[in-house]
Amino acid sequence: MYLDGYREKIVAWVQEGLSDRGIAERVRVSPSTVRYWRERNGIIRPPRGTGPEHRQWVAIEGRKEVDLHRDEPAPPGFSVQVVWFAPTREGSPRHRVSTVAALRRVLAPYAEHERLVIYLDRDGGESGSVWVHLTGDRAWVTHFTQLGGVDSYCRDLEGSPPDQKIGFLLSNGQQDDIHRSWTVTRAQGLRALEYFLRHGGRDPSLGWVEQPPSLQEPA
Repeated sequence: MYLDGYREKIVAWVQEGLSDRGIAERVRVSPSTVRYWRERNGIIRPPRGTGPEHRQWVAIEGRKEVDLHRDEPAPPGFSVQVVWFAPTREGSPRHRVSTVAALRRVLAPYAEHERLVIYLDRDGGESGSVWVHLTGDRAWVTHFTQLGGVDSYCRDLEGSPPDQKIGFLLSNGQQDDIHRSWTVTRAQGLRALEYFLRHGGRDPSLGWVEQPPSLQEPA
């Protein structure tokens, strides 16, 4: 399996308290895939509350019901969280959403932020996720499937300069340089979120590539 090559690193990250989501960002798979691999290989997490990442996230986790109206209901089980980086890294509570109108209300306060990470998960990621990293007018969009499934990335269907890369911040504040051809417009990234909320899948109007070998090279 793909993650077998990262075994030593994953074991160390788990012992440090890094979440499945944090590991997933580093190795480019879904959180559910990380969890599935850990359980299959008998890698157990330390007791909750002992790792540094838990101490970081416990202050920003939460539950908040969003007023739902003015839209058709989506399939059940969706929640969204936003991470931003100005002036310092901050994170919103996890909001339960079941309509596009509710999702837009959650995202509205962050419309002017230059850099964001938006996590839209279904059943905590067990039934899929769409993650959108934003830098300026560009979006790096990833669709994750269920346990052991295939992960997909949006590519620019309009073509991009061959050597241009864009820096996106991960949830831990680390920057990842992604080739522009693996990004889409900010509006398309937000549209991918809305489509996933409505239909639970990938927006067919966007170009998707399953498990590309590198996001630093042209698509």
